[in-house]
Amino acid sequence: MRKQINKKYTGLYFKHTARDWQSFFISTPLAVFFYNYFGFGHNYISSVSTFLLLTIITFLQAFIIHYLLGHVCFFWRRQFPDIHQSIARYIISLTSYVAVTLCISILIMWVYSRYNFYGFTWRSGFFWIAFGLTSVLNIILGSVYEFFYTLQKWKEVIEQKEQLNKLKLQSELDILKSQVNPHFLFISLNSLSSLIGENPQHAELFVDELSRVYRYLLRNNEEVLTSLKNELNFIRSYAHLLKTRYGSSIEVLIDVPKSVTEHLVPPLTLQLLVENAVKHNTALKNKPLTIEINTDANERLVIKNNLQKKTTRVDSSKIGLKNIQDKYLLLNQQQIRIDETVTHFIITLPLIHKTPLAETM
Repeated sequence: MRKQINKKYTGLYFKHTARDWQSFFISTPLAVFFYNYFGFGHNYISSVSTFLLLTIITFLQAFIIHYLLGHVCFFWRRQFPDIHQSIARYIISLTSYVAVTLCISILIMWVYSRYNFYGFTWRSGFFWIAFGLTSVLNIILGSVYEFFYTLQKWKEVIEQKEQLNKLKLQSELDILKSQVNPHFLFISLNSLSSLIGENPQHAELFVDELSRVYRYLLRNNEEVLTSLKNELNFIRSYAHLLKTRYGSSIEVLIDVPKSVTEHLVPPLTLQLLVENAVKHNTALKNKPLTIEINTDANERLVIKNNLQKKTTRVDSSKIGLKNIQDKYLLLNQQQIRIDETVTHFIITLPLIHKTPLAETM
């Protein structure tokens, strides 16, 4: 979905558009005339051939400068693509325009003066006037381009948020069926019933964890993002319920550094992945199912379980994994990575850093 949305704006982002060239051809001819007239004096209008030749040469120079400045603009758009980076992108882009204009102006006038091109001589006063006017023109055009770029980025963000809300609504029923399902509650109540007679203290702890699980499910089902810290606290409660049900047949091992726990993830992501591991694999005392949650060297979250596939077929629509993938796409994040080896099934999730844009999603 994100690719479909971005496709509409690719031309505006990273190549010259019709609007760019229209602005150039409207604003440049008058500037070319005054530049040549004050630079070459009466030599510029001494003959029709001289007038046409110098006009074409200067116009081509302006064309090349405009083309180069366009690519400077595209470079900084790639470095600072987001809405919350607009001010930094604008300042750096305009500073770059002025620097490039200065270098090219010095080069052109030095070549003209060095070879006495049509009587041109170096004059500091003319240089600074020409450089100043050219810079002002480039800044004005650059500001116009930046305005339209920022406007389109806002449109893209709004479309992405709308798509994300649609996805949330479409997947809500599946979440209720697969994640907050009556079967899970029934199993949990059965486990609680057994504990009440066998171990009342453990039963009380089980009720606390069960309430935390359902409180989190109900509260965060409406959110787009939650902190990894909240998600891990939830998964610890959820793992407690699994341990009560399966005993030593299941191990959920969490080893995540505190430095990344304030990063964000779509809520219920870990629960879905843990539930999938339980659903598709056998869990026995002599062959326990081990689910590990940790991070890699790039601070991505890694969820890994040993493969012990059930011999009986398990119905699976794979909607859960697709929903996670779609959410990451719509949030402008890297794709999740799915790997299966002979011994393990591994999911790698990018952690979303807190930004003003992410916090409003």
